Amino acid sequence: MYVSTIMALAFVAITQDEASKTNLDWTWDRDSPLCTLVQEVRGDGAKLVISRTPGNSGTSVSVYTRGKSLSGSFVKDINVILEPGGQTAADGYVGFDPGNPARKVVSVALEDQTFLDRLSQASALTFDGKKVGRRRVAIRHAAAAAQALRRCEDAKMRSWGIDPGAWRFLRSRPVPSKQANVLTPADYPTDQMRDGLSGKVVVRLSVGADGAVKDCVSVLPRSSPSFASAVCNAYTKRAKFTPAQDSTGRPVEAEYVISVNFVMAGW
Repeated sequence: MYVSTIMALAFVAITQDEASKTNLDWTWDRDSPLCTLVQEVRGDGAKLVISRTPGNSGTSVSVYTRGKSLSGSFVKDINVILEPGGQTAADGYVGFDPGNPARKVVSVALEDQTFLDRLSQASALTFDGKKVGRRRVAIRHAAAAAQALRRCEDAKMRSWGIDPGAWRFLRSRPVPSKQANVLTPADYPTDQMRDGLSGKVVVRLSVGADGAVKDCVSVLPRSSPSFASAVCNAYTKRAKFTPAQDSTGRPVEAEYVISVNFVMAGW
């Protein structure tokens, strides 16, 4: 069993009319409650997935390619290169696609408030690292994708009790302190483990001006209370953040949203 906080492929609760405004080169993934766009890599059988958690400066970027991966592993310092847009080093995961074991996936988790701005100008993305090799994919209609993701984020934040205008106006948003994983295998609820159940949770944290978590609320009505309680207990007791700053640089309380997948071993 393991607990994964790598952001999963996600559902976008917007209308079909809104989705059509992106460009048909991009499609929404509707399997979980974040903002995720998917683009097929033409003639290759690969796909590019960009996932954003509303109320969180993080972005998950994944490239799925043909070829088997016998096991998965977490990898440090994968270079993520946007052309143009510059290079960022990030930790990630290399393994197999659970929906298609004949396909490999490389995923990275970026903490970058400027990512959507940089994405909007990009024509290609490259992953580069010793354990992942070098993989470059073209990006089509990046500006449309960035705009659609922003609209989705704003709509989801409103539905989760966050003012998107105030949140975006912050000079900086809460950033998790570098520390050991807040969630551990020991946090897996015993009742869910006994029944072999997996689940997804999205919670809204209130991070105080001192960087401590003041409150935690599940924002998904259908989430398992056991999983939501496990996440909230762990983050309230153990998590520490660099607090948000207002426009003058003063530390202030602000919201921070996290998405967590609880997955049993053998998944």
